[in-house]
Amino acid sequence: MRSLIIFYIGLNTNQVYGKDLDFFLKSKGDNHNYFIQTSASLGMFKEKTSSQVLKTQKNSPMTLTAGLSYFPTTIEKLSIVALGSISYLVGSEVESDSGSTFSNNLKLKPELGASLYAHKSYTHRNSTGFFAGVDYELFNVYKSSELLNGGALDVETKRIYYGTVGLTFAQKMITPFVFNLGFSQSVNSQRGLSGQRYQVNYSQKYSENMWYHIFAKRHELKNDYRQLSITRLGIGVGFYY
Repeated sequence: MRSLIIFYIGLNTNQVYGKDLDFFLKSKGDNHNYFIQTSASLGMFKEKTSSQVLKTQKNSPMTLTAGLSYFPTTIEKLSIVALGSISYLVGSEVESDSGSTFSNNLKLKPELGASLYAHKSYTHRNSTGFFAGVDYELFNVYKSSELLNGGALDVETKRIYYGTVGLTFAQKMITPFVFNLGFSQSVNSQRGLSGQRYQVNYSQKYSENMWYHIFAKRHELKNDYRQLSITRLGIGVGFYY
């Protein structure tokens, strides 16, 4: 699963105003900026079928994200961000609760993500706000039913669209930082896989045009024959210009 996104770049959807606080991601006088980000993450997968529980990892040594932040001059305290990402993954062995282990020599295809958000701040210092938008994920899951029936390990592609809402808090601790809480509900999916996604993201400005961030993300997805839980933990750095 992409790390966002996989993770999200929550800090891109926020402006920080107030005494001693500058814009987190935009210079005064600019109404837009471009950004890039790279991150690495650990992905822990747990899948429950009618007969067994399977566990594995899909770690991402690199996720690349690029996007655009726009700050309309006609609407006060509003920002809009659009972004896309690609994640390169490395899979581990698959273990079942029965003690069986399935080797994994598959070369996993990159996973893709895209997001579009609007963020609105309400407090006088613009330190607290809400964001909402849509997300798209294209990712791979193992064909567990075939594997458990004696077949070779293989993957299938899933596509899910989400509606997302969240809360953002921004403040300054040496340098400005942003803390995000987000909730996503699937609104359209391929082959019936649907559910929720939860995420927490902390981003802090390091220099004039650079930040670092840490994040945690949780997926709870299911269809007629499987329940899939994904926990992803990651860290990364980003740049805007």
